[in-house]
Amino acid sequence: MPRIVVVATGGTIASVSVSESATIAQRSAAELMSQLDFGSVEVVGRDLMNMGSYLLAHRELRLIAAAVAEELAKDEVSGVVVTHGTDTMEETAYLLDLVSPQRQAGGADGCAEAC
Repeated sequence: MPRIVVVATGGTIASVSVSESATIAQRSAAELMSQLDFGSVEVVGRDLMNMGSYLLAHRELRLIAAAVAEELAKDEVSGVVVTHGTDTMEETAYLLDLVSPQRQAGGADGCAEAC
């Protein structure tokens, strides 16, 4: 059975409204996946951080790259999906493409408004 790891980093996809004009990233990987049916694919969540992508600095990008590399190095993992804010998603995806020696399936997922 294929195994996919969802590495959650925050962003709008993980945000909830805390007032009429503010949202904050706080949903876990398990919460994001709780309403989904994955059929015959095993999907496991890994909470790495929970912050808006506009706050990501080099330290956080290194943590994301290391987490993806760690998961992809496991024989039982078929692929990794990173949930991420849309502000800097393309930069993180580009970094992962540059530094990931593995060629398993990967992807990034974001949301442009509170999901």
